[in-house]
Amino acid sequence: MLPLTKIGFFNPGRLSDGEIEQSFIARIAFFEFILKRIVAEDPNSIPQHHLIIGQRGMGKSSLLVRIAAELRKPPYKDSFIPLSFPEEQYNIDRLAKFWLNCLDALADALDKEHEMIQLASLDAEISSLSKEKALDPLTAYNVFKKWIDRLNRRPVLLVDNLNLIFAKLNREEQHQLRAILISNEAPILVGASTIAIDETINYDEPFYDAFQIHYLKKLDFQESMEVLVNLARITGNTTFEDIIYTKRGRLEALYQLTGGTPRTLAIIFPLIQDGFSENIQTDLDALLDIITPLYKSRFEELPEQLQVVMDAVALHWDPVNLEQIRDITMLQNSQLSPQLKRLVDVGWLQRLDAYQAKGGAYELSERFFNIWYLMRRSSRRQKKELYSLTKFLESFYGNDLHEFAKLRLTQKSNTATHIALDLALAEALRDDEMSSELRNKSYDEIMDLCLNDDDILDHFPIPKEITEKKIREWFDKIDDLLRQNKEIEAEPLVKKLGKIGDGPVLYWNRFGYMAQQVNNLELAEKAFRRAIELAENPANSWNSLGNLYRSKLKKYPEAEQFYLKAIESSDRAFIPWSNLGNLYLYNFKDYTKAGQAFAHAVELNNDHYRAWVGLGRSNVRLSRFMEAEKAFIKAHEINNKEAAPLLELGQLYKNHLSNNQEAEKAYKKAIDLDSKSLTAWRRLGQLYLFRTNKYEDAEWAFKKAIELDDTDAVAWACLGILYSYCQTRYVEAELAFKNAIEREPMWAWIWTALGIVYKDDLGKYQEAEQAFKKAIELDPKDFHAWFDLGSLYMRFLREYKEAERALKTASDLDDQSDLCWQSLGMLYQDHLGQYQKAEWAYEKSLAIAPSNADNKYNLIFLWRDKLNKLTQARELFDSLSESERIKDTHLLNAAIFAFYEKNAGIAGGFLQQALLETNGSLTSRTINDWYRTAAAIIRLGFADSLLHAFTDTGYDQIFKPFYVAIQALAKKEDPLFLNSIAAEIREPAIVIMNLIEQS
Repeated sequence: MLPLTKIGFFNPGRLSDGEIEQSFIARIAFFEFILKRIVAEDPNSIPQHHLIIGQRGMGKSSLLVRIAAELRKPPYKDSFIPLSFPEEQYNIDRLAKFWLNCLDALADALDKEHEMIQLASLDAEISSLSKEKALDPLTAYNVFKKWIDRLNRRPVLLVDNLNLIFAKLNREEQHQLRAILISNEAPILVGASTIAIDETINYDEPFYDAFQIHYLKKLDFQESMEVLVNLARITGNTTFEDIIYTKRGRLEALYQLTGGTPRTLAIIFPLIQDGFSENIQTDLDALLDIITPLYKSRFEELPEQLQVVMDAVALHWDPVNLEQIRDITMLQNSQLSPQLKRLVDVGWLQRLDAYQAKGGAYELSERFFNIWYLMRRSSRRQKKELYSLTKFLESFYGNDLHEFAKLRLTQKSNTATHIALDLALAEALRDDEMSSELRNKSYDEIMDLCLNDDDILDHFPIPKEITEKKIREWFDKIDDLLRQNKEIEAEPLVKKLGKIGDGPVLYWNRFGYMAQQVNNLELAEKAFRRAIELAENPANSWNSLGNLYRSKLKKYPEAEQFYLKAIESSDRAFIPWSNLGNLYLYNFKDYTKAGQAFAHAVELNNDHYRAWVGLGRSNVRLSRFMEAEKAFIKAHEINNKEAAPLLELGQLYKNHLSNNQEAEKAYKKAIDLDSKSLTAWRRLGQLYLFRTNKYEDAEWAFKKAIELDDTDAVAWACLGILYSYCQTRYVEAELAFKNAIEREPMWAWIWTALGIVYKDDLGKYQEAEQAFKKAIELDPKDFHAWFDLGSLYMRFLREYKEAERALKTASDLDDQSDLCWQSLGMLYQDHLGQYQKAEWAYEKSLAIAPSNADNKYNLIFLWRDKLNKLTQARELFDSLSESERIKDTHLLNAAIFAFYEKNAGIAGGFLQQALLETNGSLTSRTINDWYRTAAAIIRLGFADSLLHAFTDTGYDQIFKPFYVAIQALAKKEDPLFLNSIAAEIREPAIVIMNLIEQS
């Protein structure tokens, strides 16, 4: 709540930001419009500048202050810094002074933000600049821009009386200022003026078309009323609103006399906040008395000759032309013209086209000033005419009951007082039609207000016939809205029904259902309990209450009790048994009880097909697959128009009975019944993809599902799996997974699948990393995301510490993954040189999967070549069965063992066989073994034998980068050796050299 002393009539800048925001009660929509345009500016844009034109008192200064206060709040304060200036900048006589004033305003802004260190530095720089006698404008602006760049916030210059500033700048300076204002990153200028500025509207002037121009017009009467009501609210006056509606005529009169300016309204308010006097003349005299000190001082500040002109215009009251002013003042045109121009420029006068005279006509722009002047300076006869005018206005607006009623019909009642006024007015009217219209409006508004006012129906009872008619209308309207899925629009009507309605059991059951549909669960429960109280047989109502607690409130034990109550209420109540079965099946996961409940339901009603479906699902959970099949078939027999039982049959055949042919029949039959069944098409596609390997048919089915519902993420994801794992269509797979993510961005597994395509198929390693990290962000326990991220770091990005962290996290999530332990072992062995840890990881992997041949070979390399456990390595190698052997890896190990035994000839033969076994291609499964082999043979001193194996088989050309890498490492060639090799060979050879050295 604000005290009256905080309402800023003439100097709103003295208030705090909070007080400014609270007291800004006029021009709110325009303020929001201007603010939106300002904050929409990009940091590097050429800004749109704004010029606000309005007479004195129209709220220009308050608007500028309000914009500044808003820009000092988050989130705008990080991007903008508002700079405010004195209302009149009398010191500006050249452009350099304007930029100095901008620096001063910036210092004031830093002071408000308590940036004392920066403020001290800026003040020192301003002081230095101020001492320069011939300060160049560009120098001053560059200092200002330097500070703005340092703050990295865009300045918004909020300049009042911009017309006076432009008048002080010569044409060249105006062009200089325009050049700066229309440059990228320029300050945003929001100026205010009492008059249109020639420099902005004349084609050949410097600022032509540089501003978007906005005009502040006088407030209309309704807007003025709203301003007064807002003033009452912010000052805590709770009774004022009632006063103004009963004294509308008085306010209309004051509005006409005071000109509809926000400033004058703020001045009026303290006088009338506690009520009007008996006579409008008393109110007007009091208002004039308050305003006298201010108006008197402002008038006396004018030069003497301007006072003479102002006196002539004010006393004339009506617009006065130049010839009339000359006759009154006895001044010549040459003397009058500059004086009139000055008074127009500073906003005292406004110029109109003269009636039946040459040139213009003039009147005071602030009309209440004119009234004040007349009251102080005019003759007794003129005062009497003014009072007569006020009495005429008061009677015109205050005594016509019919007109007042018409006005009330257009205005919404927001309080009980307004309702009382309208109902009383309806009684007083002699026009029955208008009386009825006003009364019905009041009843409608009572029904609106009762949502937040529990007592209003006691004060204003509504006739029963009106209530019953409304209830019927609301029920029909709610039904219509719910059919259109417009629950939000339906909710207020449901609330009204809850406040006003009453009726039999069917009414309350219907109302409870509607309240549940719009998620007003408190009202729904009250309605069902009311129905239970009224019903002789409350089975349906107990059942509805159970549904509410199960599906909406998620209170399952209570829901169970309500279903049992329904069952107790009627020995033929099969629907509560079915709902109880659903509760046991889906919420309690008690499949035995679920089966028993569904069995009771079908016993009571053998044709209740939903209960047969539930019975089938319960039997599936209990692994009673033949009984489940019978239940689904029975459900289909009962209702052969529904696809649901067939879909359940299809799942049963596919997932449990391994009967893919019958599953396909069931899905296709479901599609015949409902060709728009997304689930049927999707499940048929999954059958083709994961069970029967009919990939073209799978693609067709998934595309049909997508055609039915483009937003179905599962169908898109299945399509991605099909393209990536089954058809090597990796670009299409990427697109499919992206489409799935666009529709369900929170599903971690789709991000993981996309990352695998990037990693293993498209070679987009940065994108793969981002995808895996997103999956982990969504599901930190996603084993596959962690595992594949570790694989990515180890195999492709070579970030081995990150690989270790990811793989260890994966192993913590699933310590039974032999592949994860195998990858950790390879990381420790080949990249981190931690051989004991590698041995531990391989042994963990083999304990989980004893037949994992890759791990056995990994352990052989480790024991023999890193841990000097030659005997253990040989024993493990010899124990490998023929079926376990990986051909090229086995031959490589046989060669290494032969080299250990100094048997180079036999070893060379094994190497040649290994090379020929590759058939010209090293696979991802064994390529690390080739690097390990090369490293071991070079360390043993048999590099020549290795090179001969390549040359003797021709693989020195087929695997040339590999051959060159061995050559460079083994022969310790001059570093420039590789420069003799073609770049296409040299670059991969360098990579292979690094991998061999790490192995």
